[in-house]
Amino acid sequence: MKRRNDIHVHYILYEHTYIHTYIHTYIHTYIHDGGNQTVDHLIYDCSKLQREREKLIREVSKQDNWPVEKSDLVNKHIKHFIQFANAIDFEKL
Repeated sequence: MKRRNDIHVHYILYEHTYIHTYIHTYIHTYIHDGGNQTVDHLIYDCSKLQREREKLIREVSKQDNWPVEKSDLVNKHIKHFIQFANAIDFEKL
């Protein structure tokens, strides 16, 4: 599954809309913990991604106030957003 994640992350580099595609590709495959299965939920709210999100917040907060817009994650914080996305264990969702 790691290679598949890496391929989708590269799409994020080229267009903002791939954030939605990247995460939604997997969300519909898994039963979630009752949260709304949106990109916003996974980035900002999902309790199962708290640890991954805390690392993202720590890095982003060095330059900006959290929460930031998704477009800022791609434009200004792409390195850390990719790390966040790659750290997601979609099996635990």
